[in-house]
Amino acid sequence: MKKIALVFSALILILTSCSSDDENNSNQNLILLKKSISTGLSGNVRTTDYVYDGNKIVSATTGALKFNYYYTNDLITKIEASYNQVVSDRILFLYDNSQKLIEKTSVNLADPEFLIKEKYEYNFDGTIDLSVYRINTGVQDELIENIKYFIGNNQEIIKKENYRTTGIEITNYEYDNKNNIFKNVLNLKKLLRFDSNVFNCISYQTSVSGVVSSSTTSQFTYNSDGFPITNSSTVVNGSSTDAFTIQHFYE
Repeated sequence: MKKIALVFSALILILTSCSSDDENNSNQNLILLKKSISTGLSGNVRTTDYVYDGNKIVSATTGALKFNYYYTNDLITKIEASYNQVVSDRILFLYDNSQKLIEKTSVNLADPEFLIKEKYEYNFDGTIDLSVYRINTGVQDELIENIKYFIGNNQEIIKKENYRTTGIEITNYEYDNKNNIFKNVLNLKKLLRFDSNVFNCISYQTSVSGVVSSSTTSQFTYNSDGFPITNSSTVVNGSSTDAFTIQHFYE
């Protein structure tokens, strides 16, 4: 599961708060991300190609790694990850009658009896509680994480609190006011990722008991439509520092 989570982060699979006009499949003028080219400090280059059906995302492919997306009634209900055309992981999404995500189940097909299940609860104050369980067939479910999301004016996640036995891990997020690269992808916004908002995350910092453990800062350049065409990011994790630059191309 860690592998699939890291790849999602690398691909910057994000959620946005689109208007109903943005999510209209009949609109032929939608700006959609076609390709991203990421270059690391070492010069390693990764190219990701995206395929759509209207404004529904169909797939994202980086070399031998491919993610296929499946919709039911315009909601993303399944993502499958494959390597060299062999499916390795599957993620299933469940929504309530208001089309809010209430459950996410991650399955590694090499060990299908072992699952990670995430359950979401929406509070009256606008926060979201996330409970993460490790599930093994025939064994009682094990609660492994409790997380609370704090939501901003544009439905972006502005803070995450992860309640650990070692203390509360807090992550704060800041955004620009420009279009996110996946703004026009139908209902990708409902998958509740921190980097999935109407705008672009320009920085986030994680601390435990007031001590900063990691941070990421990003600088964007934009085209005339206000969509990013480059993203230069620096990642600091403890004593190590990494950096990468991504070029974005649209159709």
